[in-house]
Amino acid sequence: MKMRWFLFILFAVISVAQMVYSQAVHAAEKVQKAINFYWTCVMHPEVHASAPGLCPICHMELVKREEKAIEDTSKIESRKSIALDQNSFNLSGAKLYTVKKGNFEYLIKSFGKMNGGNQFSLYVSEKDQRFVKPGYAVTVKIPALDLLELHGKLTRVDTYIEPMGRTVKVDGVLTYDGTLRAETSLLATIHLKKDQIIKIPEEAVLHTGEKDYVFLLDQKNSTLNPLGVKIGLVSNGEVEILEGLKEGDVVTTHANFLIDSESRMKFNRE
Repeated sequence: MKMRWFLFILFAVISVAQMVYSQAVHAAEKVQKAINFYWTCVMHPEVHASAPGLCPICHMELVKREEKAIEDTSKIESRKSIALDQNSFNLSGAKLYTVKKGNFEYLIKSFGKMNGGNQFSLYVSEKDQRFVKPGYAVTVKIPALDLLELHGKLTRVDTYIEPMGRTVKVDGVLTYDGTLRAETSLLATIHLKKDQIIKIPEEAVLHTGEKDYVFLLDQKNSTLNPLGVKIGLVSNGEVEILEGLKEGDVVTTHANFLIDSESRMKFNRE
């Protein structure tokens, strides 16, 4: 009899231990899935590596970063998937947009001065530093010469951030036969171009706190699902999508506030 009780208690303890272990493993897996680790360059954040090493562009040592996975469920700040009623959708003024790749141009406005001859220096804001690279085209206007327009390219991007204005010095050279006096003030536009990236209309993206999201069409089930996305550059009414969407996906544009309102009301009803 004592042996039976002993075996019963032992079995119960083992069962509880297995359950606790299983829950711990599940929780650990959940945390691991929620966080992505990668190595990147402080000067070239577009570099993503799966292991430590050197930046292939500037050869600086890569640093470790962790990034929470993009949320691809309907649990985005009290929002739920909604059924696509074609008649109501058309009446709302909303439209569907098929995601595709295309070229993207981002213009960075700056100012600076001539260093003598055809050499110049510009000052770009800290937030734009990571986008600026040697070789990018620059359009320069000279206020003292009736906004004479000249063209050139960047040759060097400094790494030092000036603490007062939070700007970074960028050097360049003009393709100009003449010479300009040193210290001549100038206005500049840096032309940043990216080829064949995922981009969508800016009006397709909604913002809630720290999240950016779109409504993605599930054509099989005829539903519109809130989907978290990671955006990059924004220019000329277009948004670069870094994560969350792929070519061929279909999202909503125009009147997204009506779709969002219905999504939130459905969450509250349920």
